[in-house]
Amino acid sequence: MALPVDPSGHLAALITWSTLNLFAGVFNTLLFITTLIAQGLDAQATLLNLQIVFILASISNSALVWTGHALRQHIPFGLCAFDAAVNMSNVPLMSGAALAMVAQVWGTAMKTWHPRLEPILAWVVWSPLLVALPYLCAVPLFVTAIILGVTRPADVFRGSPFYCVVNINWIQILTSCFGAIFSLVTLTLAVWTSSRIFVTRQRRKQSPSRVHNSGSPLLSHAFIIRVVAFSCFVLAAFITGLLALTTAFTAVVPDIVLASCGVGAFFIFASSKPILRFVFRCQREPDAVCQTFSFSQSIIIPEMSDASSQVPEHHSTDTDSAGPDYTYKARFGDIQVVRTVATTQENILRLHGLRD
Repeated sequence: MALPVDPSGHLAALITWSTLNLFAGVFNTLLFITTLIAQGLDAQATLLNLQIVFILASISNSALVWTGHALRQHIPFGLCAFDAAVNMSNVPLMSGAALAMVAQVWGTAMKTWHPRLEPILAWVVWSPLLVALPYLCAVPLFVTAIILGVTRPADVFRGSPFYCVVNINWIQILTSCFGAIFSLVTLTLAVWTSSRIFVTRQRRKQSPSRVHNSGSPLLSHAFIIRVVAFSCFVLAAFITGLLALTTAFTAVVPDIVLASCGVGAFFIFASSKPILRFVFRCQREPDAVCQTFSFSQSIIIPEMSDASSQVPEHHSTDTDSAGPDYTYKARFGDIQVVRTVATTQENILRLHGLRD
């Protein structure tokens, strides 16, 4: 019979694992909120679901840390059973969410490449089904683990330096199989999609006169690239998952690699252009228009103004045959906004509403 593991002998690994989970939980929460605000209805449902899953998994994985039992060898039965069931169900939960996101990218791209398959692929990219996929596997597994833990309390103990386990072989194998199958399908679809896009782009370069569809209008190439990059973490999790089948729970490397997936997801998807634009306020202005913001360092007397209070000023230029440039100034409290519009023939038409 297996004995409980003393976490004090794996202190460095426990700190690393807990830090990764804490980072993933906090920053993926911020990323989820920012994505909702910045993209709104344009945000991919499967991406939002992936962020929610990593938030839930990162927080629930650290149940022993939050309750002050991180360094204890013997855990209260109720907490230990819950922790074991949660950590067991988080494996298909995370791998299922990753599969759902990659499947949506693959299915949407396939609809563009093979329009005749659209009736079938419509079910593949149906967002409610993809969002529900990880929960359809994780929730029954969680309930089963709880039932087994209650009926066989002797098999519930701290079997890992990080969490409790339900020491029953068949449910452990079932959990690992769910994670391995989901990860393998995810990698297959990611490689399929990325290779197809690469081949299509090569054909477009060789035959620029022909029109090739390299993706779907519903998904940008940048988003597809980020999904493929995230698949690298899925590959690492898949390899370590296979190693976990042949090692004991005391092996810390597979769990640390799995915890790093949430951190990797944050950095990959937080670097997207809509998120960076929202965070750093760096939206580019239309052509021939340059905006500068000047902040006064002196004491500012509050004044009421709005965008309609912009006053045009003319700056004559000798070299511009089209006429002088226009400078619009507006003051918003202690911020003065200056906008200079070059008076070219095209911009004159834009100013008068004759051109978009």
